[in-house]
Amino acid sequence: MVRAGFRAVDVVGPLMIQQSAPHDAVTAIRFLREAAGVGLRVIWAGQVDPELLHLVTHLDPPSRNSGVIPADWQAAPSPQFTVRFGEDFAVLFDERPGGIAESLVTGTEFEWLRKTWNGATIEGSRLPDGLDDLSVRGIVALLGDTALALPVRFRIAR
Repeated sequence: MVRAGFRAVDVVGPLMIQQSAPHDAVTAIRFLREAAGVGLRVIWAGQVDPELLHLVTHLDPPSRNSGVIPADWQAAPSPQFTVRFGEDFAVLFDERPGGIAESLVTGTEFEWLRKTWNGATIEGSRLPDGLDDLSVRGIVALLGDTALALPVRFRIAR
């Protein structure tokens, strides 16, 4: 789309990122993440639960909203949390507040990062090895019974 001259996409309906609707939250976050990965800005309205804000502040903020959005959540010139995948590793670049500038993900954590890219269903109350650490570090979001990778995978820069 960017190569065809598009610079943004304007979402007609609201995007809801709420704990009470985890499927909708996963869909909205994936959409925002993928749009950033191909260099598109997203003009959207919706609500973000305050406890989920930390999961999405590296993506475009809503330009029209009916919820409380922090003043410091601004659209950055480029995504602040990105990943580059290798054959059996990934490199994360995290410029979010408190983020580690660059880190290498290997082993079971790498496997979980790949598995959760499009959303992975997690069964049971105990998180598998590797996934727990990714969640604690803010690399993977746990929404309902779904785990979703958060970093943007750059395909085309904006």
